[in-house]
Amino acid sequence: VKSMQSEPADQTDSCKSLTLPENAVCMCDDDNDLEMALACSHAYLPSVTSSSMAHTVRENEGKLTVTEDISKGLLETIATDEALRIILARVKEEYGTVTDES
Repeated sequence: VKSMQSEPADQTDSCKSLTLPENAVCMCDDDNDLEMALACSHAYLPSVTSSSMAHTVRENEGKLTVTEDISKGLLETIATDEALRIILARVKEEYGTVTDES
């Protein structure tokens, strides 16, 4: 991932105009992540770890996606892998090829 500081000024200004609610997604797993999750355009949870998280997921169905699915064998690290797969697919769809140019 490139640092914004290495970008030309016009690209840096363009990056600064991006906002979390419109452009960021995240993966989270607990109540301490809720503020970040709700600030992003979408959040992916490998599992629901508490009743308060379950409540928040129900209240924000369009914004929070739980990837754990026992019927499909998506548990624990496999559910985490599924969340990451979805996030990468979303980035590729919205921004093109994902590359590591650090």
